[in-house]
Amino acid sequence: MSTQVTTTSSSLSEGWAKTVRSLLGCPKRKAFHTVTVMTDPTSEDPDLRAGLDRLLARHHMQPVVEVANTVFPQALAETSTDAYHLGRRYRAIYPRLRQLDRDNVSGTYFGRLVQYPASRGSVDQFAEVVARMKVQRAAGAAGVRKGVMGAAYETTLHEPGDAVAYLATQVPGTDHRYRGFPCLTGLSFQLIDDQVHLLAQYRYEYLFAKGYGNYLGLSQMMTFVADEVGVLPGQLTVVTGRAHVDLTAKHIGPLIDGFVLDV
Repeated sequence: MSTQVTTTSSSLSEGWAKTVRSLLGCPKRKAFHTVTVMTDPTSEDPDLRAGLDRLLARHHMQPVVEVANTVFPQALAETSTDAYHLGRRYRAIYPRLRQLDRDNVSGTYFGRLVQYPASRGSVDQFAEVVARMKVQRAAGAAGVRKGVMGAAYETTLHEPGDAVAYLATQVPGTDHRYRGFPCLTGLSFQLIDDQVHLLAQYRYEYLFAKGYGNYLGLSQMMTFVADEVGVLPGQLTVVTGRAHVDLTAKHIGPLIDGFVLDV
């Protein structure tokens, strides 16, 4: 029988470690409908991250920061004036990024966000969502109940409400693989009480090779959006259809056991 796992943690490091520890007790180290809630994903334990990077290197895997960069290019964002500027700069280097690293030959998650295939070229979903949230924030500050909606992007940006924005990374009719890129299928931002919260949905996730880096990239993205909108970063929730700790307890257990978890 398959197992479900739900964890709630204060920090990014604790969220990853708790989820890994829970899955190590599951059959084949796998679980379905895994939910990881991190109330302060901007907080990390440097020792745990350094230890994970050493373990990743021993198994010839990408370091945490490289995985995070496929979700959100933090260094590029730090020198960009706004979300539109970031998108333009990323699109300019995107073809080269896909050539340089065979892991990115099918693209990156952030590439899908800023260059999402549409009937008339492509759409920068990320910048549009940030712009909409700015409008909603300004409308709320002015006492207007509902902000202005941009209907031109409704085919790729689903908006169930004025405080919610959804970004898709999977292209219907194009992405047919059961595993592999893109495992991250969508992002949903919520603007509530002067905070931006983020819900990310994965269809499959390898928690050793990709999990921590994915969480880090999502946290950095949420923080960037919050800064752009003029609010604080909030909660990060990651929902995975099927999660797998792709390393045995013998190898990853000592790293997790050495990290003190809040119970």
